[in-house]
Amino acid sequence: ERLRAIMSHLHSRGLLQRCRLLSCRPATDPELLSVHSPELVAAQQQQCRSLCADTLYNAHTCTAALLAAGAAADIGSALARGEVRAAMAVMRPPGAQAGYDVARGGCYLNNVAVAAAAALSAGLQRVMIVDWDVHHGRGTEEIFASDPRVMVVSMHRYDSETYPGSGAVEDVGEGAAEGTTLNVAFGRGSQGAGGLVDGDLLSAVLHVVLPVAYQFRPQLVLVAAGFGALKGDPIGGCSCTPAVFAHLTHLLSGVSPRGALGLLLEGGYNLAATSEAVEGCVRVLLGE
Repeated sequence: ERLRAIMSHLHSRGLLQRCRLLSCRPATDPELLSVHSPELVAAQQQQCRSLCADTLYNAHTCTAALLAAGAAADIGSALARGEVRAAMAVMRPPGAQAGYDVARGGCYLNNVAVAAAAALSAGLQRVMIVDWDVHHGRGTEEIFASDPRVMVVSMHRYDSETYPGSGAVEDVGEGAAEGTTLNVAFGRGSQGAGGLVDGDLLSAVLHVVLPVAYQFRPQLVLVAAGFGALKGDPIGGCSCTPAVFAHLTHLLSGVSPRGALGLLLEGGYNLAATSEAVEGCVRVLLGE
């Protein structure tokens, strides 16, 4: 339903006709094993429920998860090789909660992690992941916590009411990768019960994320593009407008030397607002 709503909206605005549409293929074992354990990869392929207490399966889950991860790998490698300058993957299921050896939170395979690993395999040395969803990207942080080649930035609500409850500002990475994990952890937001607003995210990017990014000097920026902070989302509890995500996309497009930027769809349950937000992001990626 979400993908149909987004694609229909993009088509109605004449944007799909301006994009190069890529077909999807299942991720390969080597691509998955670059960020996940052999046990988790085998479990996903067998639709094993025992590893995923809060993550449901049906007959099509495995196929969908493998296709999403394969699309992510193709985006990562295409951006790394300069075959495209910008890309967006409109796909389900999401992936940011999936860790090295666990599926959880409705996430089976970590798509943005697969994309980053593919970019590294294609020859890049530094990749930055920005997760702007209202929920902390726990799995992504765990996967790259000790990898100095990947900086993981998450902007999220961090309070007793918001899943998953991780992502403290004190978590900064491990060993040689200390300083390559950045958590911008909000309480209920500047508007209290209204949650995060546009100014919260814009301020975080302008005053925290961009200075750190310019110091890290990534060759590619990947965004775990969740839209749970939109006003009207039944889970996020925030008050952001669709327009702010286009602004964030524009700001992040200037970080890497070539402007290489990839967005991978994550959460968001207000279909109309999410579709409008994706439209704004795509327009920026097209150069508007």
